[in-house]
Amino acid sequence: YFQPKDIVGGDFYWYRSFNHLAVIATVDCTGHGVPGGFMSMMGSLLLDKIVQKHQLETPEILAHLNQEIIRVLKQDSGGEIQDGMDISLCLIDKNKNEMHFSGARNGILLVQNGDVKQYKADLLPVGGKFTLKSKKQTRTYQKQVISLNENDWVFMYSDGYHDQVGGEKFTSFGMRNFENLLKKID
Repeated sequence: YFQPKDIVGGDFYWYRSFNHLAVIATVDCTGHGVPGGFMSMMGSLLLDKIVQKHQLETPEILAHLNQEIIRVLKQDSGGEIQDGMDISLCLIDKNKNEMHFSGARNGILLVQNGDVKQYKADLLPVGGKFTLKSKKQTRTYQKQVISLNENDWVFMYSDGYHDQVGGEKFTSFGMRNFENLLKKID
C-alpha cells in the first residue's frame, strides 16, 4: 500500500532481482516534500550502486549506504545537515525459501499461519554521523535469517501507516492495531 500525501516526498520502496535473489527495501527519509524527495532519489541511486557493485548481505548493504550518505552529504564534520533514512531491507533467496532482514529503525512483520511476528530493527538510522549533541555514532547492523513458507506474508512499512492520527480521541493508529489489521488479511 503506497499512497503518499504529496507528489514528492521522503518515503519510497526499492526492488532489484538477480537470478534467484531479490532485494527489496522500504525507506523513510528525513524531510518532507522536496527535501524528502531529494533524499529519496539519492537513496534509490545509492542502493542501485551498492547492490549492483557489491551484491552484499543486508548488514553490509546498510553499512555501505550509511557511509555513502555521509560522504555525499559531507556529514563527516558535523554541521547542520544530518539527514538520514529509516530502512527495512530484505534479501530473499528463492532457492532456499529464506529471507535475510536488516533494519535501521524500520522493522518488518511476518504473518505466518495466522500469527504476526515482529522483527525489530537496529535503533540508529543510516546517514547522519552525529547526534543532536554532536556525538559521533558508529553503526553496525544485525542480520536476521527467516525461513519462509508458501503462504507467508511479509509486510515492510514506514511509520506513515501506524502513526496516522484520527478517531474520536485523535490518537495514532498504533502498531498493535496495525498488527491486528494484518491478521485479518491472512
